Amino acid sequence: RLHPAREVQQRMHTQLQQLGSTTEQNAALLKHCVDLSYDPQGAATRLEALLHAVRSDVLTRREAVALISEQPELLELDFGAVHEDEQLLLVHKPFQVRMSAPSRPAGADSP
Repeated sequence: RLHPAREVQQRMHTQLQQLGSTTEQNAALLKHCVDLSYDPQGAATRLEALLHAVRSDVLTRREAVALISEQPELLELDFGAVHEDEQLLLVHKPFQVRMSAPSRPAGADSP
């Protein structure tokens, strides 16, 4: 059995692969998390939230990978849904983090 921290790193690696990130992107993101002492469980939880957004057709895989590649601090910061319905998702996020998802018809550019 793997050490718990190693298990979480393996889970993060798998999640990054599911998002479609490259081997180089995976290595850079995992290194970023280790170098800055991010809570690995929290980072894995945030990756799972991105996967959920992809599965829910809120983001494409490409958009999700771009977000975490351009702003790896997304894996550390605290985010949460304030309100969600079929038309709207309100997100509580730190002011310095930019998040945008383009408007598009349902099913267009699906992951």
